[in-house]
Amino acid sequence: MGATAFGRSDAVHGSLNVVRLLKANRWLWRDLRRACDLDANYGRRRGRGNWELVAVAFVVSGQVDIQPWHRESSDELWRACGFADKPSYRTTWRRLRELADVADEFLAATGKLVRRARSRDERVMAHVHFDNTEDETHAALVHDCEPGRCPRRQRNAGHAAGRGRSGAGERPARLDTRAFREERQRLNKLDPQTAEREQAEHEPERVEFVRRGGRLIKRLMVGECWYRTLDTEAGIRAYTGPRGAKRFWHGYYSGKAVDHFTGGVIPFVDSASRQEYVLFDDHYWARSRFPPHI
Repeated sequence: MGATAFGRSDAVHGSLNVVRLLKANRWLWRDLRRACDLDANYGRRRGRGNWELVAVAFVVSGQVDIQPWHRESSDELWRACGFADKPSYRTTWRRLRELADVADEFLAATGKLVRRARSRDERVMAHVHFDNTEDETHAALVHDCEPGRCPRRQRNAGHAAGRGRSGAGERPARLDTRAFREERQRLNKLDPQTAEREQAEHEPERVEFVRRGGRLIKRLMVGECWYRTLDTEAGIRAYTGPRGAKRFWHGYYSGKAVDHFTGGVIPFVDSASRQEYVLFDDHYWARSRFPPHI
């Protein structure tokens, strides 16, 4: 076997084959299925079907949005996951979102699989490289200064600029992901002290979490103004243009550890508020939990 020989096996190509392979290895599937059984002990029982298998199929597909994946998923895949028929998109979205509460169980299952593989061949996970890419969140930043207490609006009171339809200017402009990538790569070439100093210039001055209408939101102060977002975990970078206008990049680093021997991938997701050289230690520590001698 050579490098990435695992990736050439037809048995692990495609969501359907991976679901069948997981079901065939009940020593691995059993605990994951039990941990992902989130059915309540009261009210109407959910229909039959294994949502942990659906989650695995979704991740293996490489799709980043649930809706197009749901639309294109085959009836055969849903039957393999234990469903008589394909559920609605709304139901699928809800059930997959619920599984975020037990995300560590999927990492634990990955650890079991890697330990089993390493017990048979020590070349598994012996050499690993890490890579990160940018993932912009769908959540929007919205201006959130208290009524009558926004310094910027008070300063511009009476000016024609900025007037228009109701709500105009409430959402600041987004920074293009390509521009953020170029900035990230530039910082990665600097020494840690310089990179930290320059990154601090783009970070919010204050961050707080509050509940509104029963929902947790994240509030951030950038410059003189407050902004809010529904994505409480995504990182935020603020960039000031030559005329003082703010542009924001709001999202995550989607990282992966790639095993050179099998081609297997272990994914990681981190807030983009942190620098990559800092994330590496966390990624390496997580990877080190998998070998059996740790």
